[in-house]
Amino acid sequence: MADVEKSIEALQWQRGFTNMAQALAIGEKMFLRDGRAQAERAVMVITDGKPTLFCDTQETVMELKDKSVKLCCAPVKEAKGRKLLR
Repeated sequence: MADVEKSIEALQWQRGFTNMAQALAIGEKMFLRDGRAQAERAVMVITDGKPTLFCDTQETVMELKDKSVKLCCAPVKEAKGRKLLR
């Protein structure tokens, strides 16, 4: 867990809007390109906000669900006096 925490802390915020639809579409492309046929398909979204393009995101989510892809969402925000991973 310490390695995960270091990796997350090393990430740089890229700024901009929360384009979850595009992120989910990239996840699907990764399944098609690099996926293992026998593995369960799942996408985990770690986000700091609501999707900017809600309708596009909802449509992409429904397309993934139709393909039996499991979706998990982890909202992240700062909390006074607490680290996120603990």
